[in-house]
Amino acid sequence: SSQWDQKSQTWWGRFGAWRDRHKLRLDYVPLTARLVNIVFIILLIAGVLMTIAAQQLVFGALMSQTNTQLHQQATSIRSNVAMLQKQVAQRSDILSFSLNSGGSTGQKNGSGIGREGSAPGAASGNDDTTQALRDFLDAQETNIQPEYFLQIRDAKNNVLATPFTAVIGDNLIAVPSLPVSGKTSPAIVVDGSPVTVPSRVKVISKNYTAESYNAASANWQVMAISIRDADSGKMQYIVYVAKSLYWVNDATNKVVRYFSLVSLAVIVCG
Repeated sequence: SSQWDQKSQTWWGRFGAWRDRHKLRLDYVPLTARLVNIVFIILLIAGVLMTIAAQQLVFGALMSQTNTQLHQQATSIRSNVAMLQKQVAQRSDILSFSLNSGGSTGQKNGSGIGREGSAPGAASGNDDTTQALRDFLDAQETNIQPEYFLQIRDAKNNVLATPFTAVIGDNLIAVPSLPVSGKTSPAIVVDGSPVTVPSRVKVISKNYTAESYNAASANWQVMAISIRDADSGKMQYIVYVAKSLYWVNDATNKVVRYFSLVSLAVIVCG
């Protein structure tokens, strides 16, 4: 016990000597220098907090905008497919009437009316939903934006077609990490809210830049929607719509750099 007390006194004595020595040195620092240091620290903390707040605000706003765009895209797909379902059904009714009445139009058109080449996974050529979905894809083939991804699966989540993928610089193909064919993911709920998933990058050629690879490696915001039969309401297809978050990350990083430079300028000039 006496040895421990002796060690404690020795340590405390050394600490006290160190404190007194540095306190003595601090007394020689002018009050103006102390105030300048305090102002510098306050400005530094304010700049860091302002940058973090701006980053969170911009990122949240851009993510909200991305989710809105995905919802709009999903609504567009549903409404267009529903409209095409009605058109296909009307064509089918006209064809059936012509065939039953023995009219020349029915004999001329036969059972076709452009329905032989149904979309992948069609059970028969009389599937109105399949034909409507195919017509929609044909119409949208040249209108889809490159940052969007679109994949069609059947009701059991088996991959049928991936008509739209993002090609970065002709040397990289970026796709979101979705469940494997025939499997489901609890994170992605059909007709649920958009979720963020990582990217899977396929290298076509090694002739790409670091900026292109960073763009391809960015996360994706994914939304799964159902395409249902117009009569029975039974789900026939699942459409995955996704958009790259590269532009969100890029805009957020630019804002962070801007506020960092502004904060540095204020500190230096102040």
